Amino acid sequence: MTSRPHKQIPQVTDKQISQVTDKQIPQVTDKQIPQVTDKQIPQVTDKQIPQVTDKQIPQVTDKQIPQVTDKQISRIPQVTDKQIPQVTDKQIPQVTDKQIPQVTDKQIPQVTDKQIPQVTDKQISRVTDKQIPQVTDKQTPQVTDKQISQVTDKTRKHDV
Repeated sequence: MTSRPHKQIPQVTDKQISQVTDKQIPQVTDKQIPQVTDKQIPQVTDKQIPQVTDKQIPQVTDKQIPQVTDKQISRIPQVTDKQIPQVTDKQIPQVTDKQIPQVTDKQIPQVTDKQIPQVTDKQISRVTDKQIPQVTDKQTPQVTDKQISQVTDKTRKHDV
């Protein structure tokens, strides 16, 4: 896959995708990533996802993000500000405890109204004190009562 011209990427088979090694993933070019098809994305293995580099992540298109599987979303190192709104509400609960604190101040306002209610109790418990003030006035009404109590409990723990 890494040696193929970017226009050939859509013809790569499922089996070929699964055969790309961990060492080859970082060699996939900026032009090749947007050519990966909706059908191919779920074929990327759990082992391959963490090998995607910070430079490659921004090349994943808005159309590709919703095609990422639940298992894959939990293994993505970090998404960009532009990609946050493309994460589906079904994918939100798959974001891991380790990924939550990595959400940047710029990304929190990008979280959509549909995504907010999907944030789990466990994820809320990983929100940092620095992230809480980044929730916008528009987002606040979408926060559930249960989420508010989690944030309040978290804040109290840190105030003690």
